[in-house]
Amino acid sequence: MHIHKLNDNNFLNNSTLTFGNFDGVHQGHMQIINKLLHISIKSKTPSVFITFNPHTNVALNNNSDFKILTSLNTKIKLLKRLNVDYFCSIDFNEQFSKLSAEEFINLLINKYNPSCIIFGYDNYFGYKRLGSYKYLKDNMKYKNINVIKVNQFYLNTAPVKTSIIKKLINDNNIDLANKYLNRKYKITGRVIHGKNVGKELGFPTANIEVANEQIIPGNGVYSVNLILGSKTFVGVCNIGICPTLKNDNIKTVEIHILDRSLILYDKNVSVEFNYFIRDEIKFETVKELKKQIISDIKFVKNERILESG
Repeated sequence: MHIHKLNDNNFLNNSTLTFGNFDGVHQGHMQIINKLLHISIKSKTPSVFITFNPHTNVALNNNSDFKILTSLNTKIKLLKRLNVDYFCSIDFNEQFSKLSAEEFINLLINKYNPSCIIFGYDNYFGYKRLGSYKYLKDNMKYKNINVIKVNQFYLNTAPVKTSIIKKLINDNNIDLANKYLNRKYKITGRVIHGKNVGKELGFPTANIEVANEQIIPGNGVYSVNLILGSKTFVGVCNIGICPTLKNDNIKTVEIHILDRSLILYDKNVSVEFNYFIRDEIKFETVKELKKQIISDIKFVKNERILESG
């Protein structure tokens, strides 16, 4: 897969393309991407996937608290696996957002000369969101471009949307979020030094410093996979403030790796969420907490045995 920037010197004389934030690259987005690949193959034109970085809501609302499901690097990895020919990122900022719908589309035409543009049902573009599927379809200036709209995707009668997946993750409903994503939700970060409270309990943990832009699942205990390079380790993850042991109300992501002793400080890792185990609660005693942790570990091990069986 070739990786472009909108303002670089790469051009194509024909293409099939789509564009949007595509946060999540979830099952709804896959309907658009599959259509892109199908038409690209059928028309023998290269497929072009265009996305914005940062997410348009971050730039337009100047909102550093806005969270995303997938980073730019994650999108690149996912699209590469799907055999998209060209991945193009747009450096999105307030100045770029002031481009009219016509100016924006002209940039794409000048760079990729698309014979086909594929739209999601809710894809609007240009200043004040005046551009849309209908805008191109009804404009004779673009009559030589085949404009296609992909309708909203439903899974078991439920709409699959980025906003819904975000809420599911915040509400600990990892199982359903994973179904909508069609993969396990993943966060990335660096292992940092903690307060060693897990180690003192007999359950050492890796403390993950998660990128600020990423959604961290709601507080609770989860079955996870910790990924370091090409290696995967099974773990139990606690997200929250550790109320039995701490009084600082600082949210942390801590992972105890099952049956392994690893030194991970300053390593960049990924964490895949398998399923939610239980809420984070405050125990009356440390002894009760240790008993519950042993139970959590046993539960994950038993589930792994069932899965492999």
